[in-house]
Amino acid sequence: MTDFPKYHKAHVAVVGDIMLDRYFYGDVNRISPEAPVPVVNVRREERLPGGAANVAVNLSALGVSASLGGLVGDDSDAEQLETQLSSIDVACYLNRSKQVDTIVKTRVMGGQQQLLRMDFEEPFGDTQWRQTWSMAKPTLDTAGVLVLSDYNKGTLAHCQAVIRYAMEKSIPVLVDPKGNDFSKYACADLLTPNLSEFLAVVGPVSSEAEMEKKARALMSKLNIKALLVTRSEKGMTLYRPNQDVFHLPAITKEVADVTGAGDTV
Repeated sequence: MTDFPKYHKAHVAVVGDIMLDRYFYGDVNRISPEAPVPVVNVRREERLPGGAANVAVNLSALGVSASLGGLVGDDSDAEQLETQLSSIDVACYLNRSKQVDTIVKTRVMGGQQQLLRMDFEEPFGDTQWRQTWSMAKPTLDTAGVLVLSDYNKGTLAHCQAVIRYAMEKSIPVLVDPKGNDFSKYACADLLTPNLSEFLAVVGPVSSEAEMEKKARALMSKLNIKALLVTRSEKGMTLYRPNQDVFHLPAITKEVADVTGAGDTV
């Protein structure tokens, strides 16, 4: 029998892009007479913490003492998020900005099929970054681990400052990256790109051997202690300096919505 870690003894700080995931669920029985699109008869609406907030929710579900720092708007969507997070004992250190609205991703589901996604977001500026980091710093006061959840929305535009601060406090840093420039994550303890993100940075690979070579070169260049590449139905591959490659196969299942898969990893 596998012994699971004592998650209830852990305190994890999460800093990153916070958003609200909104779902409209309904049935599709006809095509609109106005355009060749399905008509969804909405039966139910659901609002859930997304992005970095979803990471905090997952940690709390494991029994971890989690805290969350990031940028939201000064609006009802932020109120919804903070209420939900507080109800599961996630400590919130949120910059409630009057200059931007909370990021909202709205998905329309017809039966089990996602039919449409609408994103409501505005880019963040440097001023908002400085205010957000100032408010998020206390999340590290008692943290044993820091998770940076980057969706390329601006919260972690200058994340080297966050990583360096965590290093000064001897706090391991785990990063879920975004974009094709991983240099801003230099000195992190663990990077978890998906395969597409990894290839966008290192270029195409033609074999497992070449993939390993490029992974180790990237780790050396950026001084990263470990690299975990998620590979969809092929599972996950972990690279560490001076250690053999560790591959974890996936148990494949048919799913209609993969939202939050990276957060869960």
